[in-house]
Amino acid sequence: RITSVTETTRAQIMRQVAAGQDDGLGVDAIAKRITDTLPRLSRTRGALIARTETHGAANYAMHETAKTTGLDLVKEWVAVEDARTRRFADDDEYNHVSMNGQQREMDEPFAMPWVGGPDLAIMYPGEAGKPGAATINCRCAVVHRVKGF
Repeated sequence: RITSVTETTRAQIMRQVAAGQDDGLGVDAIAKRITDTLPRLSRTRGALIARTETHGAANYAMHETAKTTGLDLVKEWVAVEDARTRRFADDDEYNHVSMNGQQREMDEPFAMPWVGGPDLAIMYPGEAGKPGAATINCRCAVVHRVKGF
């Protein structure tokens, strides 16, 4: 998701994100590590990268942890209900508002509406490898429920 940088810079950023997470740091501290290491990046860009990468990592961890419980779970997408949440009415490419409440089996992807074609298959908010327009600065979450409740 980190674009407009060299592979060397991308690797440096990811090392700082990983090290910050390993040290238990929050988004602001990770953003500072990024901009201290790469001063040519603005504080705003450093914060954006830190927010996006830590959000995706947290949702990945929640997804993987839920699968290990041994419970018969389903997952449900939860979108933040405010004016900043992606929606087609605001000319966004992906629609997170319409995702709110969508439920899936644990190993089944959600179907995120996209203006460019078929829905995007995405396992959880911020999933790595998905388009930046669908994941950068995403604030959505997933809740896990025991089937039938």
